Amino acid sequence: MKKNVKTIMGGFLSVALLAGFISCSNGTSDETNQAAQGLNLAGASSASETAIAAEDIFSGEKITFKVTDASTTAEDTVFVIKYDRSAKGAAEKITLNDVNVEVTVNGEAVSIGNKIDFELDPYSSFNPSYNYSSPESANDQHEYKAKPVINKKLGKDDIVTIEVKSAKVSGEGKGKVDLGKITVAVVDVNKAVNYYKEVAVSGEKAEKYIPLITKKNGKGLNEVETPTPATPANPATDTNYKQYTVKLTKDISDASYIGYVLQIDNDGSKDADGLKIDISNLIISVKVGNGEFTDTTFAEFNLVPNQWASPAYGKTDCRKRLGLTGSLTQGTEITVKVKSATVSNSDKKSSIIFALQEDGAPNPAGGDPTYAMLGTESGDTQDIWLPAFATN
Repeated sequence: MKKNVKTIMGGFLSVALLAGFISCSNGTSDETNQAAQGLNLAGASSASETAIAAEDIFSGEKITFKVTDASTTAEDTVFVIKYDRSAKGAAEKITLNDVNVEVTVNGEAVSIGNKIDFELDPYSSFNPSYNYSSPESANDQHEYKAKPVINKKLGKDDIVTIEVKSAKVSGEGKGKVDLGKITVAVVDVNKAVNYYKEVAVSGEKAEKYIPLITKKNGKGLNEVETPTPATPANPATDTNYKQYTVKLTKDISDASYIGYVLQIDNDGSKDADGLKIDISNLIISVKVGNGEFTDTTFAEFNLVPNQWASPAYGKTDCRKRLGLTGSLTQGTEITVKVKSATVSNSDKKSSIIFALQEDGAPNPAGGDPTYAMLGTESGDTQDIWLPAFATN
């Protein structure tokens, strides 16, 4: 502690620098500053797992297709559900599991199963010159497709609907594939139509391929969720703190200007957004001379980077007045003890130090107000700065 204190004291050799401490109160008054249900847990269940983890749930809007060309046979009438591979050789296969999907043809329910398993289409290619005369090499295949069978022969003007109520995602492409780019079309895959003919359109623009997945956990895929306010890292409340007695190093004509300073090295960015520590419900018990202990409560005592420190923003601190009265002579003992506090970051708590300091007291010699350091600990150490939250 002594070594750290000497380093800290080196930055406070001038009154001008001392004046730079962040003051968190005005006079003796205390300033009063001011869940989404996203099942965002990783891990899909499988037979090899011993525990089942919650997964993201995906869904889509109801899509209505109007048939423009009759299909050839019932067994060759399918949904083509597809997405593009992002690059040659990319491993991005996914499977939609536990699919709750509603499909109708002219109002009659149709089942297409509860699993949509995608495979690379050997007749798709990244190569512009590909001529479809033979399967493309696996590395260059471009589209992942699934073809659940509708199993209904469709006539012109028939209505086909599909809506994914819920589905889970697994596979090597999980987290890589943009699910919003998975599209669905109604296709005839009979040989008579050269194995692939889109036979229906949807919407005012008469589009053949429509996005199948539009929601994640009930929210739009691209909807920015309002983050839940972060819980401070390791908040902690303790009460068994050490008591200190310091002696005033000068006469004080008005004790109401005596301030209590908390400080820590700013190990974050050296700007206003660096290390910040919020301390709430701070109760400090203070005794002057042989008087009685008096408690002072600060609802908030928030430490922020100090632009007037040396170097700038090198310290994170806060100062508030203790609410003392009267005049005090040099050598008067002031005993200080933190009775309780909730510190937002308990990992930093042991590094927070305190001192007593004048908080803008009138200068008897005239000129700028004074921000002089006021006390040294009684005994051998004679430190100005002391660990505020050391426990007994």
